[in-house]
Amino acid sequence: MLAFDFTVNAVLFRAKVQSGAWRQNLDDLYDGRIDTEVAFFGSSRIYLHVDPEEIVRGAGLSAYNLGLDGTNIEHHLFTLTEYLAFNRPPKVVVLGLDVAAFDPALLRMRPEVFRAYSPRSERAYALVNATAPSPLMRLEMFVERNIMRSLAFRNRIPDVVAAWLNRHAPTPGGEPVRGGLLRDQILTADPAPPPLEPVAVTTPLREAFGRFIAVCRERSIPLLVVQMPYYYDIPASTTNRADVEAVIHAELAGYAGADFLDLGSDPDFLGRKDLFYNQYHLNRSGAQAASAKVAARLRANGWGR
Repeated sequence: MLAFDFTVNAVLFRAKVQSGAWRQNLDDLYDGRIDTEVAFFGSSRIYLHVDPEEIVRGAGLSAYNLGLDGTNIEHHLFTLTEYLAFNRPPKVVVLGLDVAAFDPALLRMRPEVFRAYSPRSERAYALVNATAPSPLMRLEMFVERNIMRSLAFRNRIPDVVAAWLNRHAPTPGGEPVRGGLLRDQILTADPAPPPLEPVAVTTPLREAFGRFIAVCRERSIPLLVVQMPYYYDIPASTTNRADVEAVIHAELAGYAGADFLDLGSDPDFLGRKDLFYNQYHLNRSGAQAASAKVAARLRANGWGR
């Protein structure tokens, strides 16, 4: 009975944290099913801004979008590490990085999304266990990892039950595309312009960026860092923009196989209501246009076909 209770709790938690259209990403990752040439990592400004079909058309490379909304560079580093542990390395890594990337108040690490995969990964287990909100969850994780995973039925029943529980789970509007999502809405009025203000640059997030670069360098994987477009010129409204960009370039300088593509102030996107559904996120047309520019840079660097 105790084992059954833990199984139900684990499945309920899995259903909860995998309620978005992106939930297939981590299933693919931990099943080793992502066999792609370009792997994209980032927040919603990658998740919603990258159309892999445009990468295929423009660079001749297959692509998979592993972006997840609300996540920071520490989350992207952890996802990259898990990706490389369970999948063949990609030919190129693309990382979405914005002017606010080093400010901990704006984005965060989301360990809860890895809970369902902790029985398969020592790193995921350690991460989630360290941030588990209660002793009960830590006990459930211990049982799940050391007892439940050894039961033959665990490979079948939890997935079946999770699928049933997820049948009414809310998903963002749009069409999933190789891990990402495209939206069809357009802006109908100008949003409030951003204030002129600085963003924080913290040492832990800067160090996480440096480690992300180091992982790519150690594997000899070319790295393209991209700042995606905004409706307003957010970088220009960031009063310490030069300091932030100096950090990005200083970290990238240590790897000859890295490049930085800054679309944050690109005039082809600024003020274009037809390309955005809010001031921070592109719609389908905007995502396709931005993805085409990423593809062009991949090809220009000799990383395409």
